[in-house]
Amino acid sequence: TILVRPAVAGDAEAVAGLASELRAHLGDPLHHLTPAVIRRDGFGPDAQFELLVAEVAGAVVGYAIFYEVYEPAYAARGFYMADLCVGAGMRRRGIGRRLIDGLSEAARRRGRTFIWWHTRPDNAEALAFYQGLGLDFIEPFVVHVRILPPG
Repeated sequence: TILVRPAVAGDAEAVAGLASELRAHLGDPLHHLTPAVIRRDGFGPDAQFELLVAEVAGAVVGYAIFYEVYEPAYAARGFYMADLCVGAGMRRRGIGRRLIDGLSEAARRRGRTFIWWHTRPDNAEALAFYQGLGLDFIEPFVVHVRILPPG
């Protein structure tokens, strides 16, 4: 059973570990998104982002970091998903899809009409996953947009 829920400060260690795994996979700088930074920037009155986590058997196995954005060309409010990560040993079990579905539900509840994110053109695994969701993409800077139906 996969449980997707808003993160709590106590999830910071698990999320930081997954973030390090993601950064290593992408070749990005490691260790900037520490548990302390996650607690500072993801919680409290000055939170800079929101965080959903996916749990399996009580363990955090994935997360999505997002924040509110505005698209003036369409006068639309939405979310930008900055990170979507599922631990390497837990992929291909529907966890990523459930995180995106959870984010979509949060957007609908808050009257947001889109979610957008980007993927590096050389991230074949992510591209295959997003194409499997039936999303369109634009290259070379791959942008995915999920337009939410009225809800």
